[in-house]
Amino acid sequence: MGQHTVLIADSSEDFCHELRDILRRSCSVYCCYTGMKALKQIQELHPDIVVLDLMLPELDGISLLRVLSITDYHPVMIATTCLASDYVLESAQKLNVDYLMVKPCCVRAVAARVQEQLGKLNVPVKTVADLQFRISGLLLMLGVSVKLHGFRYLQEAVYSMVKMPDQSMTKELYPWVAKACDTEPSHVERSIRGAVLDAWKNRDDRVWRLYFPSNSQGVVPRPTNTVFISRIADGLRLACALGSDKKLDFVPRDKALCREN
Repeated sequence: MGQHTVLIADSSEDFCHELRDILRRSCSVYCCYTGMKALKQIQELHPDIVVLDLMLPELDGISLLRVLSITDYHPVMIATTCLASDYVLESAQKLNVDYLMVKPCCVRAVAARVQEQLGKLNVPVKTVADLQFRISGLLLMLGVSVKLHGFRYLQEAVYSMVKMPDQSMTKELYPWVAKACDTEPSHVERSIRGAVLDAWKNRDDRVWRLYFPSNSQGVVPRPTNTVFISRIADGLRLACALGSDKKLDFVPRDKALCREN
């Protein structure tokens, strides 16, 4: 096992396995085949280099890069795509992609690029997972769209609630988020409510039931802003208490941590 870590996220298992076989003698290599799995692996492993297919199923590579762009974690990013449009090229440039390779491309050429970057890396220093990145991952898993203003506001709100669980939503939390995002508290409240509603309407019940208990009819009720924010914050605080390297398992609570007033 090498001291550096490489994650290969590509929908083609053959591509992943061939590239892994070339690289495995010089580093630790992990493979995944969907965007959601890639996000989870990035959160858990903090790889030094990511080889990312921009056309991944479940969560495309551009959306994953947008999540990474609003965190302090920036691995060497080697992206591959079969669609080299102006949009893809512009997005890759804005979202900190180090190299963009157009498919079909030789696996050995990709491996050479990875090994070139491995040679430039110093001994990696693994740090605890960035809290804001973990928040982003949870929001994305629950179906909150990164295109909505509410996604950004929820990031800030959950972060603040993790640090100060007893604060008032309307008197303290919304004004704090509004100041951080240069907007008005009323806009923060409406945008978060809209983002939560949109995610709830399009929810995957298998995921939502891990965070929000269903009622006697087996239906997950739409959570209020308070419940949504406080329960995610609960899970993050629990994970931190159990150890930063422990997989995040959410334990729902019956009562919200914060007050509406």
